[in-house]
Amino acid sequence: MAAQRLVAGVSWCVATAPEHLSSPSLLWGDARLGNVMFDDSGSVEALLDWELATIGPAEMDLGWYLALDQLTNLYVRERVPGFRRRSGVIAEYERALGRKVEHLEWHEIFALVRSIAINDRQARLAARAGTKYPGIAGDENPVLDVLEQRIARFEHR
Repeated sequence: MAAQRLVAGVSWCVATAPEHLSSPSLLWGDARLGNVMFDDSGSVEALLDWELATIGPAEMDLGWYLALDQLTNLYVRERVPGFRRRSGVIAEYERALGRKVEHLEWHEIFALVRSIAINDRQARLAARAGTKYPGIAGDENPVLDVLEQRIARFEHR
């Protein structure tokens, strides 16, 4: 299972990492709607799946959320009614932080790399265990196309 395109994405992240990052925050690590429990009124009841929790710039969680939201919308081709669009999510996050987010585009690209790396690792573990993996891993993973497009846009802005 080759992963040359993933290695290229990791190398790009290392080479372009922002020199200045915001103050460290406690990060959820897997900020996405599938990990949120809501009550009947729509209020958040619980945040699930903390195994990727870490300390880092707040933009990491926002980048993860936005990158996975982009992928969901791309592959499902439908938005859940009532959920905020990108600009609304960013505005609310900035209000909660009390500042503008920094290096968001880089953090979204980094989130794509993390997502692909997690998927690739899961596929390798499944193969080692002799279990069929339900996703697409290696250099055939279609998310790598999204990653490469995002990197190209970042470099040509």
